[in-house]
Amino acid sequence: MTFDDIMAVYLGSDGQRTKAMYARLAEFAPRGSIAVKLLQACKASERAKLYRGSRYRHAAYDKKDWALAELCRTLLSEHGIIPSWGWGFDPKAIGFEHVLYVDIPGAGQISFHTSYRRDGHDYAGAWDGMRGTAPTRICRWAEAIFDGREVLTSEGDDHGPRHSRSEASAAPRVGEEQAGTPESTPRQEAFDI
Repeated sequence: MTFDDIMAVYLGSDGQRTKAMYARLAEFAPRGSIAVKLLQACKASERAKLYRGSRYRHAAYDKKDWALAELCRTLLSEHGIIPSWGWGFDPKAIGFEHVLYVDIPGAGQISFHTSYRRDGHDYAGAWDGMRGTAPTRICRWAEAIFDGREVLTSEGDDHGPRHSRSEASAAPRVGEEQAGTPESTPRQEAFDI
């Protein structure tokens, strides 16, 4: 699958296409399984920010929490696939101070704020300061997995490195932060990356 195909599935609402892509990615375990959990957590987090009804918002955040728990379990059992990941603490994100950082090989850092810490060690690094780049970075890594590449190979822009194939195009900026604060999950929207 190309980056554009992966991003279209990620941004879309076609459940069958999404499940099919996740199934194909899972065939490239353990890297593909990790990519699926990252995509699920990121998509659920973004969807929750769009929902106005608290029932749907809660369901999306529950899915994000489940995906993060599964991601941590996989990262702990598959040593070395993601060499740099762990938990940090952000005192400014009241109610969602725990931050899971994942440095995707060759694609860059992504992070998720949550209300409680799951299994895993402390993160040795620091936040890279980039907002709204997680979907692009995860989808670029998924493309590399589909292509059988270990990591992305060339320097990129603020959206994460691009691979070296000449037909690759710069990715659009997606996943920009939404303004506003949900009533039942204060400040979560402002801090998910």
